[in-house]
Amino acid sequence: METQVSNGPSGTSLPNGPVISTNGATDDSKTNLIVNYLPQNMTQEEFKSLFGSIGEIESCKLVRDKITGQSLGYGFVNYVDPNDADKAINTLNGLKLQTKTIKVRAPVLPAFQPAPLSIFTASIRCGRPGERQGATQRKGGRERQT
Repeated sequence: METQVSNGPSGTSLPNGPVISTNGATDDSKTNLIVNYLPQNMTQEEFKSLFGSIGEIESCKLVRDKITGQSLGYGFVNYVDPNDADKAINTLNGLKLQTKTIKVRAPVLPAFQPAPLSIFTASIRCGRPGERQGATQRKGGRERQT
C-alpha cells in the first residue's frame, strides 16, 4: 500500500468537523503527536534528531517560553507516514531523558458539543398568521383587553 502525502486538506469536509480524506482517515490524526515532560534544557535540534531517528518528519516544534527561551516541556511532531508515528509512540513513550520520563501520544481532540439552544417564549406568537392577538395590559391595578 502506497502512502500519499498532500500539501493541504483534501477530501470531504464534515459540518463543524475535520476534513476526511478519501480513505476515511482524518488529516494529521494518524501522523501528529504531542510530546510531554521534555527536559527544559532540550534544544530544537535535539528534539528533531530524537524523533527524526524514527522516520521522516514533516514538521516538529519544541514549545519555548518567549522571554527566557527555555523549553516549556512539551512539543509537537508531525510525521509523513502514520506507521512512523505509531512507531514513535511505541518506541519513545516512557523514554527517560535526564530526570524526565517523556510521554508521546496522539493529541486528544475534544468531543463535539453543540451550543445550548436558547428559546425566547416572548417572541412566539399563537394563533393563525395574520390574525391579530389581543394583548393584556395592566393599568391602574387592573387588567384590560386591548
